[in-house]
Amino acid sequence: MSGSKKKPQLAAALLWLSLPRRERIIVMADLEEEYRNDILTTLSHRQARVWYWREAISLMRWYLISRIRKYAHHDLRQLSPSPIRSESGTIARSHSFIQSVLQDIQFGIRSLRRRPLFTAVAVITLGLGIGATTTMFSAVDGVLLRPLSYEDPGKLVSVWLTHLEWRGHPFFGDYWDRGPLDFSQYETWRDATTQFRSVAVHGEHTMTVTEPGEPEQLSVGLASAGLFQTLGAHPLIGRGFLPGEDGPTAKRVVVLSSSLWRTRFAADPAVLGRTLTLDGNAYSVVGVLPAGFRLSTLVLGTPSERGDRAAWIPIGQPEILGGLDNQDMEGIGRLAPGVSIEQARAETDALFAGEERPPRMGAGLVFRKNDETGGYSTPLFLLLGAAGILLLTACCNVAMLAMGEATGRRHEITIRAALGARIPRIVRQILTESVLLGLLGSALGALLAFAGTSLLVSLGPPIPRLDGVHMSTRVLLFASSAGIATGVLFGLAPSALFARGSAGPALRGAGTRTITGGHTVQRHVVSLEIALTAVLLVAGGLLTRSLANIFAIDPGFDAPNVATLHVPLPESRYATGADVSAFFREVQQRIEAVPGVVSASGTAALPFGEAFYVETPVFLFEVVGRESQEDERSPQALRGTALPHLHETLGVPVLSGRGFTDADGANASRVLVINETMARRYWRDESPIGATVELGNDTWTVVGIVGDVRHVGLGVDVEPMFHLPSYQHPTHGMSLVARTEGDPRRLLPQLRKAVWSVDANVPVTRVNTMTSLISESGSDERYRTLLMLVFSITAVVLATTGIFGVTAQGVANRTREMGIRMALGARENGLVGMVLRGSLFTTLVGTAIGLVAALWATRLLSQFLFAVETSDPLTYGTVALLLVMVCLVASYFPARRASRVDPVEVLRAE
Repeated sequence: MSGSKKKPQLAAALLWLSLPRRERIIVMADLEEEYRNDILTTLSHRQARVWYWREAISLMRWYLISRIRKYAHHDLRQLSPSPIRSESGTIARSHSFIQSVLQDIQFGIRSLRRRPLFTAVAVITLGLGIGATTTMFSAVDGVLLRPLSYEDPGKLVSVWLTHLEWRGHPFFGDYWDRGPLDFSQYETWRDATTQFRSVAVHGEHTMTVTEPGEPEQLSVGLASAGLFQTLGAHPLIGRGFLPGEDGPTAKRVVVLSSSLWRTRFAADPAVLGRTLTLDGNAYSVVGVLPAGFRLSTLVLGTPSERGDRAAWIPIGQPEILGGLDNQDMEGIGRLAPGVSIEQARAETDALFAGEERPPRMGAGLVFRKNDETGGYSTPLFLLLGAAGILLLTACCNVAMLAMGEATGRRHEITIRAALGARIPRIVRQILTESVLLGLLGSALGALLAFAGTSLLVSLGPPIPRLDGVHMSTRVLLFASSAGIATGVLFGLAPSALFARGSAGPALRGAGTRTITGGHTVQRHVVSLEIALTAVLLVAGGLLTRSLANIFAIDPGFDAPNVATLHVPLPESRYATGADVSAFFREVQQRIEAVPGVVSASGTAALPFGEAFYVETPVFLFEVVGRESQEDERSPQALRGTALPHLHETLGVPVLSGRGFTDADGANASRVLVINETMARRYWRDESPIGATVELGNDTWTVVGIVGDVRHVGLGVDVEPMFHLPSYQHPTHGMSLVARTEGDPRRLLPQLRKAVWSVDANVPVTRVNTMTSLISESGSDERYRTLLMLVFSITAVVLATTGIFGVTAQGVANRTREMGIRMALGARENGLVGMVLRGSLFTTLVGTAIGLVAALWATRLLSQFLFAVETSDPLTYGTVALLLVMVCLVASYFPARRASRVDPVEVLRAE
């Protein structure tokens, strides 16, 4: 070996030997054969043997073993059947590539194990981001993407009547394109359609089951004979309804749900032919539906009952709402083969429009899955997008950590480059480590998503199909894919830095300097992370302000210390109005006698009741003696009924006249009480007290005006409404209210017993407090706000750690500069201010970008905001101030540490 070659070869050998022993084999494997032979030759030099004889022996042992393995593999290939020559080269290259990938994985695992703090922080950060995104994806997948559990669900469509004259109507304007069908319209549609293979209608009714078992109120589905055939649902036991069984003269039959079959009949397979007593009438069991069957009622029924039906009965029974003529049903159809929804819509629209021109009625068709979940697609996708932003924030954080680690590994990487390792191989090694981190993060994220999904379902409002959300195989594949994608994403930055770098700085001993451009890239990544955090904070702040504005509204009554419970009386046992009035009069007295109850009353239109619109119809009325204009709409208002002293019990102010008393009995003059909105809209400048109102064939006298009560929600406008005395207009379903001296929850069992002391066979449901009802009315808004705040707070924590890490890294890289500055007379406060100014500039740039992006992105939130604009200056100013404070706090401690550098030690090191 010539003298000119000895020095670089010896330097390369010494650099190779300076690596930890566990890394030498991997590094040697990266080298080309010429470099490997040169190092082996150099290590046989006397000086190398004297200095590193142990390492040489170890190296030769590895070399001999590797050569033996190589010849052994060669002999095995010679003994095995040989493919053609053109394929053997491909196989050899594939085998070599697989071996190199396996080596990268092994080295990556060892590298991560040597850096436990970095690995733990990176995995936890990614786990939070992937867990949040996977949780929201599981909700989107379960609610919006998963197909309906029917046969060929893509052919099912909902069919609605469209009432063109309802557009802009104060009561029906929201439902102009979602009108239900009556039975005669269904029969016309069924007999005339050619675009549907089968059609059906369905609805819901609340009934009381008495046998077998204890009395209980159930949500019972009403179905035409062809419903289960249209859905493609096959009963687990027995059959569905036969043609003709949905008529008024057919015998009473019932199809049980799987849950009712288990609870009431102990899952008896011989249940067919047994009797279920509903509202005092015996229904014969003809079938049992499979577990998981559900059909949501989208307009009819209460939110908590829209989906699961305890049983199904034919729609024609005369005891149900007075028979077929009084029933409103929701239509559903299965498209015929080869028929598009546009073709079916054109035929059905023409069918319901009739001969009238211009038409006042038509038909609207919507695919069933879109109809069930369409109202929730926007908020769910927005929350999924917020979780995605959080995941990007986590990627930025880990990328900064990886670039910081890259500074510590520059000696190792540059030595490998000096020994002949190619840049693509180094980049691939870095990306392999990043993907391993991503997979570990996705594993942790999947575990967090299991818990998060359960929490998401338990805390969620009554969103269709949310209760069926779970961690499926598709969700787990999403989590693993997210881990791989994020691993590649945050591994790009350090890989790019290594690809641009060279071995020169390390070989010249630049031990205190970073890879060129690394700190600048870190600051850019910090700015991006802060911008993403600002978007989440603005969205969370706007939703929080909106929620605060909603709950700051006065409901119109004194909600604390009020308990409520609903009592539906079976019409078969309480057939007359006198029976109903006598029952509720006795129950009111029994409740008032309970110790701790101040007063008691009841109403069929309970504020914030889940069935308010179902139990509170809209009535047309006429003011006697007032002439109406031809183009003026007939006055109309919501109708409620109330027991005596309702408004006093709820704390609703009586603005004029009086409320209801015990004297307003069946034989007294017919009176009514109106709310302030009704008085202002229909009487304007005159007093309505004493006015006579005509409702149907009866006349009623206005005796009082009460304050407005928000019955549906705090953010919903008050509509005109009047109350009739319950004794003059008996109603079978009443919500009883009781004002108590203390916490009403402790008296709920006694109130239930007071009702059963009058009749032990009536069901008592919806037992709650008025405060809880008001809180539950904002469950959708609270749900969105809570999730957005969780994402925002997590992003702030990640941003704080990112700013802290970058500042600390920057300070560590500028230790020499800091020492020289202090040696030249710089003060500690000046150095602290210099560091803070650099971090503050990065934060301000990121905040400005984030606020501009938030101004555009939050326009998607406008439909979910109440009394707050998407450009609310208070929210934007608060977010900017918060991010600046976070920056100052996160940067102060590294800056303070830098100001305490001993200049003498720094200069001595130089």
